[in-house]
Amino acid sequence: METTVKADFTSTPRALALPARLATALGGAVRKAPLTLSLVLTFWVVGASTGSLLHGPRDSLRHVVLLESRPSLGHPLTWLASFLWSTNLNGYVWGTIALLTLGVFAEQHLGTGRYAVSLVTTHVLAGATLAASSLVLSQLHPGWTRAFLAIHYGGPTVGVVGATLAASASFRVLWRRRLRAGGLTLFATMALFDGGGVSVLLVAASVIGLVLGQLLVRAVARPSPVGSVHEARTLTSVIVGATALGPLLATVTPNPTGPFAVLGNLVAGVHGSAPRAVRKLCTEDPASAACAMSQLNLHPGIGVTLMACLPALLLLLAATGLRRGSRGAWIAALTLEGALAVVAVADYFLTMADAGTVLAMMSVTDEQPAILLTRLVLPCVVPLAAVVGVLVFGRDLFTVRPPAGYYRALSRRVAALVAASAAIYVAVGLTISGQWRTEPTVGSLLTDFPLRLAPAGLTLGTMPERLPTGPAAHLLFDWIGVAVWSGVCVLVSLGRKNRSTPTGSQNTAAQAILVKHGGPSLAWMGLWRGNQYWFSPAGTTYIPYRAVQGVALTIGDPIGPAAERSAAVKEFAQYCESMSTVPCFYSATAQLETVCRAAGWSSVEIAQETVLRLGSVAFTGKRFQDVRTALNRASREGMRTEWIDYGRASLSTVVQIRAISEEWVAQQQLPEMGFTLGGVDQLNDPHVRCSVVVDSAGSIHAVASWLPIYSAGAVTGWTLDFMRRRTDGFRHGTELLIAQAALDFQAEGYCELSLSGAPLARPEGADVPAGTAEAAASRPDPLDRLLDLVGTRLEPVYGFRSLLRFKAKFQPERRPLYLIYADAAALPAIGRAVARAYVPDASLGMLLRLFNRFTLRRGRESTIRSGAVAPARSSTTPGDGLDPGTGLLDPGTGLHDPTDRDEARTLTPTHP
Repeated sequence: METTVKADFTSTPRALALPARLATALGGAVRKAPLTLSLVLTFWVVGASTGSLLHGPRDSLRHVVLLESRPSLGHPLTWLASFLWSTNLNGYVWGTIALLTLGVFAEQHLGTGRYAVSLVTTHVLAGATLAASSLVLSQLHPGWTRAFLAIHYGGPTVGVVGATLAASASFRVLWRRRLRAGGLTLFATMALFDGGGVSVLLVAASVIGLVLGQLLVRAVARPSPVGSVHEARTLTSVIVGATALGPLLATVTPNPTGPFAVLGNLVAGVHGSAPRAVRKLCTEDPASAACAMSQLNLHPGIGVTLMACLPALLLLLAATGLRRGSRGAWIAALTLEGALAVVAVADYFLTMADAGTVLAMMSVTDEQPAILLTRLVLPCVVPLAAVVGVLVFGRDLFTVRPPAGYYRALSRRVAALVAASAAIYVAVGLTISGQWRTEPTVGSLLTDFPLRLAPAGLTLGTMPERLPTGPAAHLLFDWIGVAVWSGVCVLVSLGRKNRSTPTGSQNTAAQAILVKHGGPSLAWMGLWRGNQYWFSPAGTTYIPYRAVQGVALTIGDPIGPAAERSAAVKEFAQYCESMSTVPCFYSATAQLETVCRAAGWSSVEIAQETVLRLGSVAFTGKRFQDVRTALNRASREGMRTEWIDYGRASLSTVVQIRAISEEWVAQQQLPEMGFTLGGVDQLNDPHVRCSVVVDSAGSIHAVASWLPIYSAGAVTGWTLDFMRRRTDGFRHGTELLIAQAALDFQAEGYCELSLSGAPLARPEGADVPAGTAEAAASRPDPLDRLLDLVGTRLEPVYGFRSLLRFKAKFQPERRPLYLIYADAAALPAIGRAVARAYVPDASLGMLLRLFNRFTLRRGRESTIRSGAVAPARSSTTPGDGLDPGTGLLDPGTGLHDPTDRDEARTLTPTHP
């Protein structure tokens, strides 16, 4: 009955949860951005009351409330009134989106007063700049000027863009550069290639916003761990990408009028044919080559269109490589830009040979060769030459080279791919010989194949006698080039992976530094196979890391003299920047977090390490009741712990330990994890100690391994690493292993025993009263809240919080472990790298099975909580293998269903 009543009462708040959250969010937005929300309301009320929402203001009102780009200043009220009207419904929608996203953002950073000044000033001055620019540009490019003089504009978008750029002055240096460079590049590309008046307004608003930011905002100097080399690479990448996206924009725009719009025909163009002319030509002579070529131009198909965009797509790929500092991408971008400039000059000079066609197309006379040159050649050559200059000037930025032998191997693979593709083209082409305009031969198809790999805008129709007429021939003709270039891109990406491995001397040097200077509890894991090492110039400090998908993922803190820690962090970041990898300190201590935060890094707590201070451990008193129960039951059932040397252990011992491990691995949904999670292989290390639970018959029930903790040349403690229990073994084996190890290590004179970390788990009872200063200071940021949510959702599968509660039986000291990163934009890449470091061989199917298992558990728990199924109540007492109050069947497993007794043991990893 109680369960049913609880379910009935909890269902009503759930039904009202969404409206309540929306109301709370709206109230918070009103408090944070009152002016923005007032403008949104006024914007729509004014538009609706004047009947302007669908098609803009009526003609009698249009010239008063909409901004015109003519040189005259217009009506005095226009400069302000145009802020509250738009030309059509699309304008109202986009203006509202701009206010609710960028506007709220800018008001929160600027404050309402400075935000209002930025909105009005930018809106008015941008319109005046557009009118003034028309006077200057009318002599240089009259076609472009006429296009944006014809517009009417209204709405808050321009003012919001300027206010956002003004607010960027309060950002950190890194994000300030990115927002400004990205915004200016985007709007300048739109203006130069599309040429619309709104694009020119946005460029003007961006520049005005930057000036206002300097006047209204006092920028705070904050250190940034991301160096100028990284930002210069990113800026160069953006510029090269703009030369690819700009022509694409000009191609898809119906009537582009920008000064560089003609470049679209070169970089991403298929010269179409007029439908009426094609019909006339094919009616007169349907079997002619001209008819076939015109039909192909009229309906080029997706494959031909992609090949027409080949230069732009290759430039985008090169821009991606430039961001990583790749020398090969720099060479590719320089070659492409230079080749396009040469082709532009050659193509248009050949076109100018047919003077009648060109003059008719451009509507000029023989007395205007300078204008002809300005309209045809310079718009192509100038941007390409400028980008070539940027690449040549910044050549020292791109120094990252692939592993030795990469280019030789890539050349062989590409040559094999092209040869195989040519053979397929010839073989299939001969098989469907009846689907070509003229019957092909081996020689004609081999001659035609290189043309299929070139941009379609330059080669389409160059050999009209070899044009396709049937569907299979069209498919082969259109897509063979796409297939080859796609294969080349795959080969390039596969060969780019870093396969470098550390030498044995590096591992030996790292171990010597660790033994001499000591390190944190997880430091020994940095010596495992698969890690790479960075050494300081003096060779006295090293940092172990894994290079995973462009991220340098460290294992704990720098190892070496404490005085060199700050310098090591800075030098390691510079090294990663030179290699175009993202530095990230993983499982770092609070001491390193303090050093990095002072240098401008950001951090998030990812785990709680639990540590026993040895010296007075006795497991007496009520707090240790569960531990004493495990020790007492072990004594009654004839269980004992033994220390063994795994490398010298008997065959029977090794076989039993491996059987326990393999049984555990076979029951898991994912492969055995690595990175900071050890396994049986690590037991072969002579520095690692191993303890087992053995019964009177000599059978092993549980096993654990312990890693040394060094300080000042001596071992001062041990860290729990590998711990697994036999499915049908002694149920208190894990408690027994830890408790007896603590007593044994204490007797041997060691100082501490680390039980490692509990990932995504925070200590309970850490909350502070609401409304206090402590509560405000301790309120988690969005990333912390996200990690809390992830930990809650994954609790049924991995039991992170249950693991922390299990370790709490030993009353340990808790120490936070951090993930420290230099750039928040790299967090998605860091997350992928962490996942891949732990499970490098996990397939998509494995991840889907894990997701299904997680979903089923969530569904079962929801059913129990809703009252449909009565939760099972345990009659066991504390200490008999169930974690009191949690329903866990085995410590650390995180399994909440008693039917899962044999499903897994020690499911949760013991390290973050």
